[in-house]
Amino acid sequence: MIKSVNKEGETGLCLLLIMVEIDLSIGSSMAMAGIIVALSMKNWGLSIPVSIVLALVTTTFIGLVNGFLVVKLGINFLIATLAMMGIVRGLVVVLAEGGGLPSFHQVLMPLVNPSY
Repeated sequence: MIKSVNKEGETGLCLLLIMVEIDLSIGSSMAMAGIIVALSMKNWGLSIPVSIVLALVTTTFIGLVNGFLVVKLGINFLIATLAMMGIVRGLVVVLAEGGGLPSFHQVLMPLVNPSY
């Protein structure tokens, strides 16, 4: 599963590089996706597929905001995505309560070792 997430991120970055633009906030967006999945499963009791869809919606929104800032408002892509990187990373730190998430190990075990 981790490899497929990396491939999706690499594909998106490849397309941006072809257009001579780069998204600096992709790492923070992936961190946000992870924290959304973990929090939605632990705190809200959502299932794994619903949590993943919620994370995808969240990261898609981040990408849409980046696109709006660059295309519609004309802000330089480096400035817009660097600012978004800082904002999203700050939100991740706040949601993670300033640290890692060691208590999520049991919650995320079905992703690592699924029992079909």
